[in-house]
Amino acid sequence: MKEAVMDTSVLAAFSGTGRIDLIFSVFPEIHIVPAVYREIVTDGQGWAAAVAAQSAIREGRFRIVEAMHCPVAPAFAHLGAGEREVLAWALHRQIPALIDEAPARKAAKQAGVVEVIGSLGILAKAKGLRRIDQVGPLVVGMRANGIHFGDDLVKRFLDAMNEK
Repeated sequence: MKEAVMDTSVLAAFSGTGRIDLIFSVFPEIHIVPAVYREIVTDGQGWAAAVAAQSAIREGRFRIVEAMHCPVAPAFAHLGAGEREVLAWALHRQIPALIDEAPARKAAKQAGVVEVIGSLGILAKAKGLRRIDQVGPLVVGMRANGIHFGDDLVKRFLDAMNEK
């Protein structure tokens, strides 16, 4: 079984489009660290993009885990609490970190996280698995829900996916 640990931004991206199922098609077991749980559930009340995630968490679809101490955690001091906990867990378990923010992705790679994949990477994998025919509409939906992907990144991604 392929497992991963997920940050708030990726969870919100898929929750906001109503396609959390795509994450599970790529990573059947997803861990949620306490800081991400707080951001989505406790602090996320009234956040439209978090509603589907909150429901999936209540249904027990995610594995809620404890925060993990990590010896390289000081290297993550400039990151948010969720990002720090996600990267510590990914390092401890040697599993992929699902995270979008560039500083966190850079820190993860420098620290030796086994795999770092973001929302667009999950969409690409889901398309490769034929769970979806097109990524474009989901990228548009993610952006409409406040997920920030630069125009150049989106263009390169859609070109790589053979979409306009």
